[in-house]
Amino acid sequence: MNDYVFLVLMGILFYFLDKINYPCTNKKIDVRHEIIHVVHHFIAVCFTIGPFVARDQIALMVLLFGYAFVIIQGATSKNRAQHCFLMPPYNRYCGIDENRNLYDTYSILNIDKTSDRYYFMVYGVHLSFFAYTLLKLQAA
Repeated sequence: MNDYVFLVLMGILFYFLDKINYPCTNKKIDVRHEIIHVVHHFIAVCFTIGPFVARDQIALMVLLFGYAFVIIQGATSKNRAQHCFLMPPYNRYCGIDENRNLYDTYSILNIDKTSDRYYFMVYGVHLSFFAYTLLKLQAA
C-alpha cells in the first residue's frame, strides 16, 4: 500500500474514533467544519507517522515547517492545553468543551493530560520529530 494512502486512511480512522469518543452536541455541523476536522486528524497522523514513511524531500520539508509551527505555537500559546489553534473554535461550534484535545495517539496510549509534564513530553516529542526529520532531510 502506498505510504500516503496509509496516512490518509489513518487520519480518517482517527476522525471516526474522535467522533465516537466525543460526539457533537450540536447536531447541525456544516461540511466545512467536518472537512477541517478530517484534515486536522490527517495532519496529526502525519506528524506522528510521517517522518518514518515520507521519502521525498518536499514532504519532509512540509513536516519540518509543521513541527516548527507547532513548537512555536506551543511556546507562545496562552492555552497550552490546546496543541492546535483549530481545536477551540471547532469544539465551540460543535457544542462540546472548548479545552477538549484532539483524540490522537496520546489519547489512545492513555497518557495523562492533567500532568504538567504532559506538555513538556508532547513538545519534546515534536522537537525530536523535528530533529529526526531534519537529519533525514540532510541525509537525502
